[in-house]
Amino acid sequence: MKKVIYLLAIVFLASCVDHMFDEPPGFVPEVVESNAMISDLLDQWVPESFTEITDELTFEGQVVANDESGNFYKQLVLQDETGGIQVRLDAIGLFNEFPLGRTVTVKCQGLYISDYNGLPQLSAVQGEAGDLSSIAIPEPLIPEYVFNSTTTEDVPANVVTIPGTQRSMVNTFVKYDNVQFTLGSTNKTLADAVNQFSVNLDVEDCSENQILVRTSGFASFASSVSPNGKGSIQGILSVFRDDYQLLLRDFSDINMEGSRCDGEEPIDTTNMNTGDPVDEVVEDFEKQVDNQDISIEEWLNVAVKGDRKWRAKEFDGNVYAQATAYNDSNPEMEAWLITPKIKFDAPMKLELRTAIAFHVHNGLTVWYSTNFDGSDVNGAEWNSLELKIAGSGAANYAWVDSGEVDLSAITGEAYIGFKYEGNATNGTTSFIIDDVKIVDK
Repeated sequence: MKKVIYLLAIVFLASCVDHMFDEPPGFVPEVVESNAMISDLLDQWVPESFTEITDELTFEGQVVANDESGNFYKQLVLQDETGGIQVRLDAIGLFNEFPLGRTVTVKCQGLYISDYNGLPQLSAVQGEAGDLSSIAIPEPLIPEYVFNSTTTEDVPANVVTIPGTQRSMVNTFVKYDNVQFTLGSTNKTLADAVNQFSVNLDVEDCSENQILVRTSGFASFASSVSPNGKGSIQGILSVFRDDYQLLLRDFSDINMEGSRCDGEEPIDTTNMNTGDPVDEVVEDFEKQVDNQDISIEEWLNVAVKGDRKWRAKEFDGNVYAQATAYNDSNPEMEAWLITPKIKFDAPMKLELRTAIAFHVHNGLTVWYSTNFDGSDVNGAEWNSLELKIAGSGAANYAWVDSGEVDLSAITGEAYIGFKYEGNATNGTTSFIIDDVKIVDK
């Protein structure tokens, strides 16, 4: 009985490799000649089975998706002019060596073309004949099958229509023009970043033909909100059983700023947090992406003056929210980070940590509003909250606890806002907040 076995010594070696994708100075890629196209590989694909590639089949393709944003995990998607294939690789940080557009050569002999609910994959297998299961190619074996190059070129998306989508386009980079999210899928986070669940949303054309857009809860843009305008969307065409799915590489794959099919003008939903009130707020910013603007479902991050917003920063494994006017090109900066609407039907308290860097001014204040509409900061009445905030006497990046701030005077529904004011001349202090808790006393 045939068994598929990987040597334990090789697998153990993988645990000792810190990062296999660092190219040494003067890196010269191994030249491997291709003798086939991706379509030749796909010709051997049989639904609901595993097919070993026994021929010396070697193809060359370009990377159209990698793991940089987290919407694709331990895989590359390669395509040539004849089709595309998902290649499963048991390694992370693949985008460092295999950026979008990179030409890659793959030796297929000894690998398997397998099926995942209708999706062709190139992978390894484990188990015994008759009881095989698909696995990603083990990290120490990747260099035996996947060969990099130094050639990187832009890959244009293939413009298609929803009714014109075909099976041959699966695992390729496609684009849909003149489409919009359905009304039931607008102003929705693309995925559940809190619980890290994937979410399907619907995109339609003006004849109401639809396709699913599926986003992983681990994607860096999972908490981004679907727009309600019309325009284009692009990504990798996938399939799950009988349903086509579009997988985004990044939020920038969506460009929908025009009027909808019915002529309605789009509403800027990025600056609104008008959802149902919550019972409490507990936020440590750990799911935010370093050096990206804070983006949390039902929170509002808005620049009232200038164009800088609150940003996520990471230091020593901890992620926090920071606002600063340092090196800002605008004469004034005013940025607000505002919580979801909170139900104050019992006495509550506020706790958080603050820190400063390179203090020259006091730029952070904390406020609450009971008449904020979720969008117009200047149109609301804001009341100041007194609490302990890091200031001139604090060391750089040293945390200062606010203590328990009594919010029992607030009743009904209200928002808490963190306001930063500064300028590039004499108001450049960086203010940092973390571990925000608004809970019952």
